[in-house]
Amino acid sequence: TDDRQEPYRLDQLARFVTEEMNPGNRLGVAWVTARLHTPLVDASVHLVDTPGVGSVHEHNTRSTDAYLPSLDAAVLVTSADPPISGAERAFLHRVLEHAVRLFVVLNKADYLAPADLERTVAFTEQVVRDVLPASVGPAYPLSARPGVGDPRGVRRFADDLAWFLRQERVAVVTDSARRSAARVLG
Repeated sequence: TDDRQEPYRLDQLARFVTEEMNPGNRLGVAWVTARLHTPLVDASVHLVDTPGVGSVHEHNTRSTDAYLPSLDAAVLVTSADPPISGAERAFLHRVLEHAVRLFVVLNKADYLAPADLERTVAFTEQVVRDVLPASVGPAYPLSARPGVGDPRGVRRFADDLAWFLRQERVAVVTDSARRSAARVLG
């Protein structure tokens, strides 16, 4: 937060971004930039991993909310077990104010039996539709554990996100700017 920039190795990242190693952000870290070269990132796409919403630490939610006005798209990663929470539903309302495209990832999908997962996906998609009617995208049931889950689901999410960034992004940014101007003129 003092505008100082310092380089560190990637394996030192947890020291700055985890509540365990930097409780309450006592180190005063405004942001951390990890450089990665992939076709999407090289095409001026910036991925921001925020601390999350509904955390026991209120400053995590505030940090996440601070990014909303600058997003072209949001990826809400929530747990499949339990499904989407009230805090995450409230977050969806805040996303709606900024007109960003929303992708919903249900992590830990591998913890559920197929019938339970199907019900969880349907429930989550309905909650999102209730709050963001224009968000027609599916929920992506995935697993963060290596070698677990359906690789086709990961591919589908990656393909849909890449398609958005190449094909829809300009229209979403234009709509977001229009809505922001309407709020300011208000």
